[in-house]
Amino acid sequence: MRVTGMKVGLVLFACSVFLTACGAGGAGADIVLKINKKETPMTVKTAVFTKYDPVDLPSGKRTQGYSFILSNFEMDKDLDKYGPDLTSAGQIKVQFALNVLEGDTKELKLKPDTYKYSASMDAPEPKLGSFRVFMFADAKEDIWARMGGTKDSFVKLTSVTDDTVSGEIVLQDGDESVKGKFTAKLNKK
Repeated sequence: MRVTGMKVGLVLFACSVFLTACGAGGAGADIVLKINKKETPMTVKTAVFTKYDPVDLPSGKRTQGYSFILSNFEMDKDLDKYGPDLTSAGQIKVQFALNVLEGDTKELKLKPDTYKYSASMDAPEPKLGSFRVFMFADAKEDIWARMGGTKDSFVKLTSVTDDTVSGEIVLQDGDESVKGKFTAKLNKK
């Protein structure tokens, strides 16, 4: 009888480990990175976005840029568009830019929508600009950068207020990707 109880206990322990690993037993990764044939889960600790001054385009229209930074470590609130340099093993930072073109209403605000890559600064739809992933390993900062041109990449904003943006990111380049969900607060720099 005692051996049977131990077997049941071991089975229950194995099931709880399996469920936890699959995300059912607690918070899972917010973002999953697949870079250089390695899958890395990332729990977002800090997520901020910064609004920059509008830029006048040759077409006579204006575009508004927003830089997002998601990191697996706590960051100061006053950040530039790339955030702080990485200094410790395991630190990860994802940065991407979204652009809104001035329309008939002259509004240059983020809104719930799907932001896809476009090579044209005058693209009428909301646009995903560059994206970069910074990782600290082997005592140095490594950058996986894609300056756009990836048709399978997008950022889908599901909720936008004056100081909070939530959505999903799918940054894809061949077999490499950054996928997950985020909620970012306005960087009041």
